[in-house]
Amino acid sequence: MFDRKIYDRIYGSLPGLEEGCFDVEPDIPILPDLRLRPEHPLINNPNTLRVEVLSAAEVAKQGGKAQFPRVHISSQAHEQFVLLGYDGLSSPSGELTHLDHAILDGGTVSGARAQSRRITFDFVGKGISYSDASALFPLGQKELIRVTRGHITREIEGYRDGPIEVSAVSALSTPIISVSFLCPNPYFRNSVEMVSRLDSTDGGLEYPVSYGSSTLGYSVSYGALSNEGSSQVYNGGNYPTPFILTTLVNTQGTLGIRINGEELAAITGVGTGQLVVFDTANKMLTIAGNKSLSSLRGTFPMLPIGLSEIELTEIAGDSTLRFSEIFEGI
Repeated sequence: MFDRKIYDRIYGSLPGLEEGCFDVEPDIPILPDLRLRPEHPLINNPNTLRVEVLSAAEVAKQGGKAQFPRVHISSQAHEQFVLLGYDGLSSPSGELTHLDHAILDGGTVSGARAQSRRITFDFVGKGISYSDASALFPLGQKELIRVTRGHITREIEGYRDGPIEVSAVSALSTPIISVSFLCPNPYFRNSVEMVSRLDSTDGGLEYPVSYGSSTLGYSVSYGALSNEGSSQVYNGGNYPTPFILTTLVNTQGTLGIRINGEELAAITGVGTGQLVVFDTANKMLTIAGNKSLSSLRGTFPMLPIGLSEIELTEIAGDSTLRFSEIFEGI
């Protein structure tokens, strides 16, 4: 029922109209529901988790491109697989190489290493039979585990470790599934491989660099690398990271690799037009498709944390630097 007093109090009086003289209710705006509805705790929560499990072999076959996950687990209640709990997403276990002194106080730490990581997920499986739930993660198959927390996505590879446990309160209830993965490489990496086309000393295109949601205060240049060209590269991970340098050389001679002013590696005996692939992660060097470790002088360097200047000296060519940032956890 239209109430003229409430209307006047909200919208002001209508001139020339007396109270109660409306034959029909006037066309008035519909007031929004101003009552605050409770927000679900997982909406706009930066710790909301989404887990995708993909076959690592299939991802590699597609050149690392994204594909539909075989299993999608989420903390959102509307998904088929609803996450109940997890373990192993923070820093991996580690150990120090330590020796106590025989005479002096204390001891000496000579090294440290991270141990293999174990990740466990507990989740509810809706609309899936017990037999299908038991076969979700084949034994011995390498899996790519992609974890998204809020707006951050990171990946790690692992193998199912132990049985898939399927339990329920009764035989007719929704199964609760628990699975563990053993990750021999304990570090997460970012889901996007970063590519830097090394800059030409004769100029090139310059773009501002963005990382996450913030814009960093510098630019990276892209272009064909000429003799003694360089590029600035940013590693935003928790550790120095390996890289793959691919160079199609334009003259014969020695290809030098300098990081932040220090020449750390040199590749000798390179011919004009040959493709050089320098992989510091797998400690591999190929020239024109042939293994050529004997041509390497120096080390397999890592890309330091933060901003670095990468230079190719003596000879160079069209070069691309690829790397993924690595992290303790997510």
